[in-house]
Amino acid sequence: MKISCGFVSKHVFWLTHKHKFHIGNITNCIRCCSNSRFSSSLPRRTLLKLFFVLPFVNTFEVPSVLARPEGVNKPNLLPKDKRLVIDLEHYLTSGQLKSLEQQIEDLERRSGFKLRVLTQRYPNTPGLAIKDYWQLDSRSVVMVADYFGNSGNLLKFNVGSDLDWLLPPRYWSLLSSKYGNQFFVEKYGEDRAILDAADNIFSCILQKGCASP
Repeated sequence: MKISCGFVSKHVFWLTHKHKFHIGNITNCIRCCSNSRFSSSLPRRTLLKLFFVLPFVNTFEVPSVLARPEGVNKPNLLPKDKRLVIDLEHYLTSGQLKSLEQQIEDLERRSGFKLRVLTQRYPNTPGLAIKDYWQLDSRSVVMVADYFGNSGNLLKFNVGSDLDWLLPPRYWSLLSSKYGNQFFVEKYGEDRAILDAADNIFSCILQKGCASP
């Protein structure tokens, strides 16, 4: 049975089945339940509907980890003007930022889907404030570059439910593993990991879907 969920404050989601889940730590939004003791009861597709709070944390569990990590909401870290890429860690050059934002605008104009990019180092993150800042919805993808939890994987993706038919859960898991893994980042750098992953997303959305990156 399909479960859907939406944004709520303080990192708590109410599912339509009225189970209350709390967010603990997570490595990336696709594989967070792969080794969990309740993974068999929660469809993998549901993870893609858990949207934006996930990057700030490192294991998805029911309420045994209530206190960690603390909820984050720091709107003061957001730029005054509207930016499509917020590079708090300064991984990208000014030229790369400009080019990436132009590509994001082009994607949105041609497809109606939104990609947003945030680089951060938890707990130095705008947290939940980003949802309103970017007006995230079911047609949004947020790429977060964050080494939170020393997982070794730089890239996390938070995906709106309207992209499920276009890019399945497996796609996002493979994309994270392909460009966010430690070996790729050490060889090519954080900037290349972000830009190559973004290029792959642009391509796959504009060609009406990919099963894998």
